[in-house]
Amino acid sequence: MLVTSSQTSTQRPLGLSVEELFALDRQYRRIEQQQHLAQLQAQSHLTSSNLNRLASRSLDLISSLPSS
Repeated sequence: MLVTSSQTSTQRPLGLSVEELFALDRQYRRIEQQQHLAQLQAQSHLTSSNLNRLASRSLDLISSLPSS
C-alpha cells in the first residue's frame, strides 16, 4: 500500500492497532534478549573451557616439575 499525503496521520500502519504494534515491539525485544543471552552463554562456555584447559595444563606443568 502506498502512503500518500492525502491520507490522515491517524491511519494505522500496516493496518495494525497501537496495541498490536506494542505487542510486536515487545515480541521483537524478547527475541533480541534471547539472542543476546544465547551469545553470552556461548561466550561463558568458551571461557569456562579455556579456563579448564589452562588449569589442566598448569597442573600438568606443576606435576612435571622435579620435587625439591
